[in-house]
Amino acid sequence: MIDAAVALRRAEGVDYVSAGSAGGIVRGLDCEAFARAALELAGRLDTNPASREHVTLEMFHSPGRFSTLLWQAPAELRRPGWRLCVDEQADLRLLEAIYERLWRPGHIIGFAEVAALLDAEPALAALNAEVVQRGWPGQERPGPPPHTAGQASPLAANSALDPVRSGMPPTTG
Repeated sequence: MIDAAVALRRAEGVDYVSAGSAGGIVRGLDCEAFARAALELAGRLDTNPASREHVTLEMFHSPGRFSTLLWQAPAELRRPGWRLCVDEQADLRLLEAIYERLWRPGHIIGFAEVAALLDAEPALAALNAEVVQRGWPGQERPGPPPHTAGQASPLAANSALDPVRSGMPPTTG
């Protein structure tokens, strides 16, 4: 995910790419890629204390000031309602159950394995299905436009960038 977001930001020459739940990605797999200069500018422009925790809010909500894109998740990453993050106790219970079933020494658990497990055992995904995601400041404001340029995403063009297809963990190099 991280490699794909960085590749898309570089390929499209934009300041900011959101690869997040708004684009259909499972909560917990989301990420953002942005230029350092854009982050520095956002830090100077946005003096809201909430932006010290959510440092990209200014970029996300100011597509007129920053060039931004929302990366749409491919079908294999679209699982409405799934949460693979740890914000609440129920989230922790789910991730503990996943690790109990899939962890092996020296083995990195890939999303494809997790998806197969949760598809096969829907009761696991139900462990945190009742958790309501907390909002963030400015959530009601519009965000980046969806990415549509060139039809294909960097993931489709280069499966080595895609941990879902490649089975390899993403790198940030």
